[in-house]
Amino acid sequence: MYYAHAQRYAQAFREYGLTADVVESAGSAQNIERLRDTNNSAQIGFVQGGFGQIDRAIASDGRTNIQTIANVDVEPVWIFSRIKDVDSLLQLQGMRVSIGQVGSGSRLVAIKLLEQVSLEPKDLVVSETTGLGAVKALTIGTIDAAMFVASANAPIVAAMLAAPGVHLVTLKRSAALIERIPYLEPRLVAQGMLTANGLQPGQDTVMLTTIASVVVSENLHPALKRLTASVARQVH
Repeated sequence: MYYAHAQRYAQAFREYGLTADVVESAGSAQNIERLRDTNNSAQIGFVQGGFGQIDRAIASDGRTNIQTIANVDVEPVWIFSRIKDVDSLLQLQGMRVSIGQVGSGSRLVAIKLLEQVSLEPKDLVVSETTGLGAVKALTIGTIDAAMFVASANAPIVAAMLAAPGVHLVTLKRSAALIERIPYLEPRLVAQGMLTANGLQPGQDTVMLTTIASVVVSENLHPALKRLTASVARQVH
């Protein structure tokens, strides 16, 4: 989704006579590393909720700071499993689980959530299969569960919801999980809201969510910061 958004930003910038080069990355962590590196040409990036704490650490050690230009999306934490009736992170212990690419915000959130129930990645069989590949892996049974953060409109979410034998996990006591993760908040997803046929979720569900933001390098010209904010409003 971030890559698709970036393409739309590039198109919007072209309408103002500017060229924007879209560069792929592993995710939020790598985006921040590039933005704070004065030797890197990256100036604008998408960052998942939770990386604001890193922002303050960057500022305190004198390195290039990063500024948030706009909050652009609410992204749920999705957990899917081929095993029915999973309702606790503890049940993932020993399972084959996809927790997102190294350097991604999804992996950070997954690890933080697992810590709340005293689990670490070593307590799972972590699969490096991510994205749409994880949908196929769940369907054929080569992994047992997948955790990731994505917009409700992301293709991977639609694919997971439509995959046969794959179940959306609703965590019990989700409010307790976020006591020490301030960038997550619970939101109610009404029964049938996620699919056109009204079958998902099967009941009113509380999901954990985070906010995705557009951030820029502090040394980006103020006029370009204002333009980026305008483009964010236009695209989102």
